[in-house]
Amino acid sequence: MLDLDAYLALTRLSSPVTTSGGDLYMTATTLDPAGSEFVSAIWRIDPATGGATRMTQPRKGAGLAATMPDGALLLRVKRDDPEAPKDDPDAEASALWLMQRDGGEPKRVVTAPAGVGAVSVARDAGTVVVSIDVFTSVATLEDDRALAKRRKDMGTQAIWFDQYPIRFWDRHLGPRAPRLFVADLETGELRDLTPDAGQALVEASFGLTPDGAAVISTWASPLGRGRRRTDIVRIDVATGARTTLVTSDGHDHFGVSISPDGRWFTVVREERLSVERSAPVELRLHPLGNVGPSSGRRLAPSLDRWPTAAVFTADSTSVLFTADDDGRASVYRVGVDGDDQPVRLCNAGALSDLQIDPDNRTVYALRSTTGTPPEIVALDAAAVDQEPRLVYATAVAEPWPGTAVEVRTTAADGTALHAWLVLPEPPADGAALPLAVFIHGGPLSSWNAWSWRWQPQLLAARGYAVLLPDPALSTGYGQAMIERGWQEWGGRPYTDVLALTDAALAQHHLDPARTAVLGGSYGGYLTNWVVGHTDRFACAVTHASLWDLTQFQGTTDDTVSWTDWWGDPDQRAEFYREWSPSSYADHIVTPLLVVHGERDFRVPVGEGIRLWTELSQRGVESAFLYLPDENHWVLKPGNVRVWYDAVIGWLDRFIGGGGSARPDLV
Repeated sequence: MLDLDAYLALTRLSSPVTTSGGDLYMTATTLDPAGSEFVSAIWRIDPATGGATRMTQPRKGAGLAATMPDGALLLRVKRDDPEAPKDDPDAEASALWLMQRDGGEPKRVVTAPAGVGAVSVARDAGTVVVSIDVFTSVATLEDDRALAKRRKDMGTQAIWFDQYPIRFWDRHLGPRAPRLFVADLETGELRDLTPDAGQALVEASFGLTPDGAAVISTWASPLGRGRRRTDIVRIDVATGARTTLVTSDGHDHFGVSISPDGRWFTVVREERLSVERSAPVELRLHPLGNVGPSSGRRLAPSLDRWPTAAVFTADSTSVLFTADDDGRASVYRVGVDGDDQPVRLCNAGALSDLQIDPDNRTVYALRSTTGTPPEIVALDAAAVDQEPRLVYATAVAEPWPGTAVEVRTTAADGTALHAWLVLPEPPADGAALPLAVFIHGGPLSSWNAWSWRWQPQLLAARGYAVLLPDPALSTGYGQAMIERGWQEWGGRPYTDVLALTDAALAQHHLDPARTAVLGGSYGGYLTNWVVGHTDRFACAVTHASLWDLTQFQGTTDDTVSWTDWWGDPDQRAEFYREWSPSSYADHIVTPLLVVHGERDFRVPVGEGIRLWTELSQRGVESAFLYLPDENHWVLKPGNVRVWYDAVIGWLDRFIGGGGSARPDLV
């Protein structure tokens, strides 16, 4: 039986990487021996046999940052250097380490006071550029070290802000901000390419041209009142001179990718949110030879799906990308020289992290499903709608307890709806199964991949069926599916969830009297909405959820995007009240478990506290699981255990075999 111990002990595969010599690497994350934190190691995989060789010892936060042209590895990891002086001020920060292709002891090559962030290596020249957070008021890294020491001596962590935004997901945007540095791996010296960056490189996407002559990067510029525009710039590596290649013109850009021959780059362009319509996402191709702004052209314009960041084939003639697609995440190929008709290579599961082998014939990827965790697979770069070849997967002691099947039905407006249903083994007595309905977050998302948080297999092991619906606002079903729910978060998404629940109950042996609804983030919002509009569910769980939209609008880390989508709360006060779950608090009778993390800046903890307070004041049976050291997610192993104990316990009490819903904390 899959229990929490076995689940937490599973090896988590991520980040496959290929090198110019054809080596294949991955990151494998496991529990440390004490079971208190996750640690990661780099493994080399033999693509032909699936054999795996561990290249590094498992360490917290370790990862493969980049590869060098000769096949050597650049590792980003925080660890003690036995040769470093005892008073080394950078000892506790993430450093860059160089390890030769054949393994051996890594050498620490680059350090910085706040640690090394993203890394890019020129494919041919081997030039290395790193992102490092630096106090915005200082000129050099030595000044940065001195200011950090002075702040420590003062005993303060205070931050002075004079512009919005101030937070992003789970961290504050200050007092340091990223700059790009050219790194000399022989001497460890760092040369600042962007001393005037300010906040322009926060969450930047960047890469080096193959010859190492230039960095192509996103560059954010303030427009006032918290608004920014995100251009694409070329930064000369020799001089630091910056040229704008793509102006934002009402769009945001991310996911820069540069072709191996240095002729092209691609970028994902997202239209700004607005009240009137959703923000279409498209993949655009730009020439690198231009010295001024280029409009580029859209790749695969006939594909009514949202592409992710792309990778070029080894010969630079085509671009590969993934896109959510009818409950899956498919791989597509499109040519760069005028053939804009995309070809689908694979739609078996959810694929991501595409890597091209130097032979130009093989594509490696991570592939998962709602019922099976990520594994490394290989695709034929020229085949269509193929079944991937398994290269490496996590070993499991027993077969997965649940089987995923598709549920399809039609909404009242005629829209085709899709969900996955994970079914456990039927009970020996033939009784109908209890059903848990998981509503996804986003809301611009889709149930198509394995989730380490909302994991149906753990519930299937306890005898629960789990429905994973994709209602209005879900990706992978075309722009019209998103537009259906754009200005009515609790409208068609709500009725779609109920329609898919009814279809699952009609098509399978499930117990309508023993159903529960659960969700996180937007899924938590819709869960709150559901229990305020129907009492058909026996219980509910809401995690990191929105409750009062007017309150939320002023405290979330991204007020600007929220206001673009929903409009000015002063001018649309009635609209905000209409779609706030809090407006329907008096209608809630469903027992509700509320979960929230203190460090959640996207949906601040006040939403969860107010929700639970109002439930308590109204006498609704409820409980509040408060996680003071977590953010929007639940990342620490101990908290993961408590989270699942609480959620499964809540379900057991109301739709399972009974028992206490309280996790074993005291």
